Amino acid sequence: MIKRILFIAVITVTIISCTDSKKKSEETEGTKPITETTKPMSSNTRFEKIDGYFVKNTVVFEKSVKYIAVSSQEEFDTVFGIAKTMKNKVTPLDFEKFNVAAILNIPSKKSDRIKLQKYTSSNGIMTVGYDLEKGSDQTFDSGDLLIFKIPKGITKINFESEGQSETINVN
Repeated sequence: MIKRILFIAVITVTIISCTDSKKKSEETEGTKPITETTKPMSSNTRFEKIDGYFVKNTVVFEKSVKYIAVSSQEEFDTVFGIAKTMKNKVTPLDFEKFNVAAILNIPSKKSDRIKLQKYTSSNGIMTVGYDLEKGSDQTFDSGDLLIFKIPKGITKINFESEGQSETINVN
């Protein structure tokens, strides 16, 4: 009798753990997980990711990665479109309260991912450090993107990755 109860308990625990794993994988499926391992910041600026948008195919890439900062809905709409699905939420935008910046990876047949490493600001200059994690081959073209809110007081953003640095102005 004890063996039977033990067997039922083991089966129940196994089923529950498999169900939880499946739910977690379904929740992250179709989203781009960002490891937000940010280092301490020199100001009280916190990282706020923006979800539910895609890069329009009219965007021209001069390099494999493009950096963008926009301060109005009109500018935002020239680069991004809404990517609403049944499973995601589109982050509302309020350009009266904040501006928006983004890191765009050129579309390719690789599933590369942008991984945030550092997000700090001081004296109106923000520093965003990230790694580009190389992915596997895929049968279609896509490019990862990381869109985030920035405070109105930021005038420049310094993007750092793999020993390279590029600074852009925020209008």
